[in-house]
Amino acid sequence: MNVSHAPALSLETARSILSELYGLDGAVSPLPSERDQNFRVLASDGRGYVLKVANPAETLPMLEAENAALMRGAAVGICPSLIPAVDGSLIAESAGHKIRLVTLLSGTALGFLQYQSPSLLADLGSTLGKLSAALTGFDHPAVHRDFHWDLANAERIIAEHLPKVADATTRKQVEVLLGVYRLHAAPLLAGLRKSVVHNDANDFNVIVDPDSERISGIIDFGDMVFTHTVNELAIAIAYVALGKDDPLGAMCQVARAYHREFSLLEPEIEALFSLACIRLCMSACLAAKQQAERPGDAYLAISQKPLEATLPKLTAIHPRLAYYAFREACGLAPVPHSPSVVEWLRQQDFASVIEGVDLRADAIAHLDLSVGSHLVSGDPRQNAPEPLFARLFAEVRAAGAVLGAGGYDEARALYAAPEFLERAPLDETRSIHLGVDLTAAAGTGICAVADGVVHGFEDANRFLDYGPVVVIRHDTLTEPYFTLYGHLSRQSLDGLRIGQPILKGESFAAIGNADENGGWWPHLHFQIITDMLDVACNFNGCALPRQREVWKSICPDPNLVLRIPALEATTAPSKIDLLRRRTARIGSNLSISYSRNPIEAVRGWMQYVYDADGRK
Repeated sequence: MNVSHAPALSLETARSILSELYGLDGAVSPLPSERDQNFRVLASDGRGYVLKVANPAETLPMLEAENAALMRGAAVGICPSLIPAVDGSLIAESAGHKIRLVTLLSGTALGFLQYQSPSLLADLGSTLGKLSAALTGFDHPAVHRDFHWDLANAERIIAEHLPKVADATTRKQVEVLLGVYRLHAAPLLAGLRKSVVHNDANDFNVIVDPDSERISGIIDFGDMVFTHTVNELAIAIAYVALGKDDPLGAMCQVARAYHREFSLLEPEIEALFSLACIRLCMSACLAAKQQAERPGDAYLAISQKPLEATLPKLTAIHPRLAYYAFREACGLAPVPHSPSVVEWLRQQDFASVIEGVDLRADAIAHLDLSVGSHLVSGDPRQNAPEPLFARLFAEVRAAGAVLGAGGYDEARALYAAPEFLERAPLDETRSIHLGVDLTAAAGTGICAVADGVVHGFEDANRFLDYGPVVVIRHDTLTEPYFTLYGHLSRQSLDGLRIGQPILKGESFAAIGNADENGGWWPHLHFQIITDMLDVACNFNGCALPRQREVWKSICPDPNLVLRIPALEATTAPSKIDLLRRRTARIGSNLSISYSRNPIEAVRGWMQYVYDADGRK
């Protein structure tokens, strides 16, 4: 749509229109807008209104469509109400201008808040879900239009205007996200639901009551279009992501609440992240176009600085990880094929991963290395490989065991180090261990648990990384799964090649010592992976606490394969199990507070020990 810009109305003219058409007197002040001209009105009776002067290019049918949608939203308390003129019309005219008056929502634009709390983001999601529900079944011929802000036009708009983006880094990031969109969203579009959507729930069209931290309502239906239904949410979370330390986490908070009000379908969840990213890419391209046309209009640049800061964070998020996070937010198994892989693993017979040891029958000691373990010293010097290994093996001998095992889903203070630090949002470290550690002497043989082929191998020789690591791919009837073997000896990598068959029970590697295994005590890190997320080999062995459930779905309990009796009762309970236990034991009227990141209290005394780059 071409936007025409007639001469701006003066405040005096606006007051005259208000009096003539609506019989109201009061203070009038301008409001920012991309296309229309809006005025805030504080009437003499104390009530607030917005006087909307339509852009000359806006057609009467489109304004009628906006009004009809607005009334649906107002009926459920999430949009301003239309005020008829003294002659009863909802669209009045004055000197060739189309005029409307709506109630003023109390509060301020979401974009003006310095902090957007999780509860506020949840309320945004709930409000948007109610809006989608209110617009269900609504249609109007005017919204069936070829509109430049329709996400269905993303590829065309970006191709046309990307060259106008001045910053080369931003152009590259847009190209990357466009490629992700083409691979992960575009193939799904034909099967997505379509409906009328507001299409512009950016943070300056969302009004918030800052005292209650609740959404007062959604304004400005001028971008309304008939398009894919999920775009309503995708556009909102795109703007929510701007300026956030943890954009995916913020997106999920909105999506979780939206889904409770208006259920997302599976293809919509799968496409959601890429649709949100492509909206920001369109914003960058169209802003470049509009700024070239109207260099003096500061309103057009309002979101560009946060956009430049956010695009790099979005390009760093694997789209399938985002998809899994959205599934978890919607109450689904994060990795859709993980339950079937887990069931497959339960039904198979596996070889022992430790040569010469029957993990099911031989005595295996459970070694707890969690944040509260007595085996982890308060003196970081005592957690160096030699003294830690001595304590662990003393525990093994005291139990009359042949080796020690444990670690899956443990929150570990051992990872309170810069190598595991994520700067957003709470300086969290990746402290949730995703594998089982099998503590045994360096040189102990390692066997493949099932037939497979070498998927990847490398010497990840940074401090606190894996050292030599091998990943083997295995097939099921449907989806593959992968087993990872970390902290090996360097000799283990000799002669390996990608695609090399490895037979069940075949000894193909050995445990490394601290000089070669990344600086850890001698042990095997064994991990199951249901999706490598396009990583060749060096896959994360620990996760952020805020993404715990997603990563546990990507990396299910290794004891499904190992079947060590001592570990069967040590896996951390699920959220559902915790709620069930709480209800049974302490009732529903007692609230419990706990820290999501238990290692925060011990990071200070650990950090000085670790001064090199690496990861496990």
